[in-house]
Amino acid sequence: MGLQEFQSDLIQSIYTHIYDRVDDNFDYLRFSFDGVDRSNQINLMQHAQALTFVLDNLASFHAASLLLSDAASRHLYVQLLKYRFLGHPHIRIKEDMTWTRIKAMYEKAASYAAGTSVLEFSGNFGELQHHENIPVENGTVAIDALTLNVAYGLGSENHRQYYLGVALFER
Repeated sequence: MGLQEFQSDLIQSIYTHIYDRVDDNFDYLRFSFDGVDRSNQINLMQHAQALTFVLDNLASFHAASLLLSDAASRHLYVQLLKYRFLGHPHIRIKEDMTWTRIKAMYEKAASYAAGTSVLEFSGNFGELQHHENIPVENGTVAIDALTLNVAYGLGSENHRQYYLGVALFER
């Protein structure tokens, strides 16, 4: 796919999805972690800035897309760009990743939580938790992480081996 076709596809996709409304697509655990319902809040300037940035650097974004070796990766890349332009009301990054599924993954991950981590770290999404007996291919592991990160690791085949930027190996 050439640069002009890449640009045309992105712009057409914006207009294709701008009037779509995607249900069950807001991650309350990450974006309403403090109890404030932000599911109907949209930061238009943030989306406009993302679009401007991509268009200003289109050749680099196109070059990055050409480095992806398979159709599924290229599709995910474009979905992420569209999500940045339009937001959660209009784009679901992965069709099978609904809020209902994320909530179920989180509840399963929370069952492995064994208390607050001894590592002193706290961020926008809270303190690290110590999780034990997390099943992996050949046994179990313990990890100190946000429960949400554990949830995504357990709930997605692509994330099971790598999450938090750390490769998991049995000990």
